[in-house]
Amino acid sequence: MDNSLILYENQSVDYLLYNPVPFSQNEINTLKAKTATIDLKWTDFKNVDILCDFKTSITSSFIEGLTGELVGFDVRKRKQGDSFYTKVVFIPIAELQESVDTDDPYYSITDYNVSNNNEYIYTVFPVTSDAIGVSLENKYTTDWDIYTLTPLIQVDSTNLIADDDRIWSFSLNCEESEIVHVQDKTKFPTFASKPKVSVGDLNYREGSFKCLLGGVSYNGKYDEPYELVQKWNDFVSSNPICLFKNLKGDAMIVTLENETHSYMDKVFGIPTNISFNYTEVMDTDNLSIYKIGD
Repeated sequence: MDNSLILYENQSVDYLLYNPVPFSQNEINTLKAKTATIDLKWTDFKNVDILCDFKTSITSSFIEGLTGELVGFDVRKRKQGDSFYTKVVFIPIAELQESVDTDDPYYSITDYNVSNNNEYIYTVFPVTSDAIGVSLENKYTTDWDIYTLTPLIQVDSTNLIADDDRIWSFSLNCEESEIVHVQDKTKFPTFASKPKVSVGDLNYREGSFKCLLGGVSYNGKYDEPYELVQKWNDFVSSNPICLFKNLKGDAMIVTLENETHSYMDKVFGIPTNISFNYTEVMDTDNLSIYKIGD
């Protein structure tokens, strides 16, 4: 299981210490001796990675070595084997607080800009107005066996929010066409033995996909109420940009075109076959695709 840290609001926590190895006896004695005075220092602990003075809550905390109040978290990631980190998102602390359930408050950020069968290393940095604190790191491995379409809400040129209440997942009779890599290349003959090639800026992918709309229910029977067909029609009509992910590991921001569906009226349950073409409209590099909260 991955190590994780959940920070709850409205807790009476004086200090958070994270030590990658067991505390020494001297460090334990220091903790016991200074608990009453609340005067812990980095120099008291040889291996400690995080030393946070929470006071009464995260919003009033001061991280040791930082001069200002915590204003947010900077989240970054890298693939296993890569030597560089890419931005996931910077989230102000006020925006995180607005997203929590007051009955069970904790901070949650979901990163959707990942592909299948990869290990990602995430690093979270606490940030004040003028400094960055010690990071907390974790690893996640992606592994899924379905196709997904996630509608996206564009905030600006580099940030998109995943509308995870309307994610579509497909797992039955899925068939993906060849993916065409479209480029703007023109070849023309010259007086030389080889032709000349002119290359434009076009660089995107397009393809098509078809499957059954519904799925198999708990009783082993195909389940697809007509309301699902209506929701699919509404989804296609709204023409959102979507994050389309396949099993291989492709993750493309696309728009849907030429959607069709047909009913298999001679089959129990009357399954619906759907198909659509898609065209890549944005590059996922250097984009933040995320959702805050549950």
